[in-house]
Amino acid sequence: IGTSGLILPQRRAVGITSTVMKVAAGALETFPVARVVNLNRALEELKQAGFWIYGTSATAAQPLYTVKFSGPVVLVVGSEGQGLTRLVEQSCDILVSIPLIGQTPSLNVSVATGMALYEIDRQRRSGQ
Repeated sequence: IGTSGLILPQRRAVGITSTVMKVAAGALETFPVARVVNLNRALEELKQAGFWIYGTSATAAQPLYTVKFSGPVVLVVGSEGQGLTRLVEQSCDILVSIPLIGQTPSLNVSVATGMALYEIDRQRRSGQ
């Protein structure tokens, strides 16, 4: 969906295992993946390079569909259950939420990521 890479922290994140490779159905063979020691530092460097940092948060006031994604974008998605750390949230330019209706308290990280990437791509394709 128009992404050009993936950044994973070295700690507190699953690495690229054989299971991950299998589930990705070959997509990771040509997809750049960077493992970073300090995610906050990496986000600050990306900001300095002109990227806008958008973080997902269940408590964010701005729903995903109301935010205008423009320019180079970094999407930061936290772990299931815990979300983003306080420091990572502070590194984000904008925090967005995915509104949920009904009994669903949260989404797993892959579903939330897919929904957010779809919205970013939808806006870019429609010229919004």
